[in-house]
Amino acid sequence: MSDSLLFQTLQFITEKHSFSLNTLKKAREDLTKRYQTNRTPGFMGEEERIAYILARLPATYAAVGAVLKKLPEKTEIETVLDLGCGPGTATLACLSEEIGKNYHLFEQDEKMLALAKECLLMHTPFVTTTQERLEHTENYPTADLVILSYVLGEIPSEKHKNILQKALDAAQHFLIIISPGTSLLFKDYLAWRDFFIQQGVMIIAPCPHQSVCPMQSQEGRWCHFKARVQRTKELKFLKGGAMSYEDEPYNYLVIAKKNENNHHPPQALNRIVSPPIHRKGHSHFELCTFERTLTPVTLSAKDDMYKKNKKSEWGDVIESADVKKEGE
Repeated sequence: MSDSLLFQTLQFITEKHSFSLNTLKKAREDLTKRYQTNRTPGFMGEEERIAYILARLPATYAAVGAVLKKLPEKTEIETVLDLGCGPGTATLACLSEEIGKNYHLFEQDEKMLALAKECLLMHTPFVTTTQERLEHTENYPTADLVILSYVLGEIPSEKHKNILQKALDAAQHFLIIISPGTSLLFKDYLAWRDFFIQQGVMIIAPCPHQSVCPMQSQEGRWCHFKARVQRTKELKFLKGGAMSYEDEPYNYLVIAKKNENNHHPPQALNRIVSPPIHRKGHSHFELCTFERTLTPVTLSAKDDMYKKNKKSEWGDVIESADVKKEGE
């Protein structure tokens, strides 16, 4: 995914608002403290809103971009609905991936929505908006692709089912859910997953099956993935970090409705669900498989699949269903 649109957007926001980095760093610290005690603390001023955007936009953009790549190849998407759009992150990622032609932004925060539209209009004229709370709207506008990115974690769990139902009704072909990949949200994530299975729609990623998640019974584990984010100088300063990058943990669901031939896109057979270990002459993965199991697999140089998968990453698909399991 090209980062040029991201950098242009960050530069535009920075130049539009003349807060010093010291002011933004203090604002971010204050906002973070309130987040620790309040799921939806809100912004106490414009400096907090801008600090939040500059600190979080690169990471959420990277996560959304990674998930968009899980859509089936040659998918034709004309319209995108970005629910709870924030600064327009998911739409910006869609533009970068050349997904969609018309974009509708849905956001409750008036100033955030106005800034999102202003940023996105630098890249496309085909942007419309609705200012409203997701839980207060009876029906969402329909679109080929509907995205709920980093939204549900800020809304009380008892309201999720209603929002998911309306999002599913609005999605003509695909619905994408993305959330922080934390242990605290895993229970909610499993509930979202169960909801879609009960609705009879297909989860085409990350899950290779529609049965009970095998990780939910493993204490101290939760299904998640990571996206690498290159930090700008401003981002390093705001977060007080020395590293040139950070890894954003995220989780996601890609939901597909049946096409005109009454068929779903295919699911993956096996997905890598933990950091793989690559050594000279062998690679080790843990796979979530179509057989509904978590399976450790080691490929050696003598295996036919080794060359193809010796550089596979966490979250990648292993296409072959007949890789040898450990001990075989």
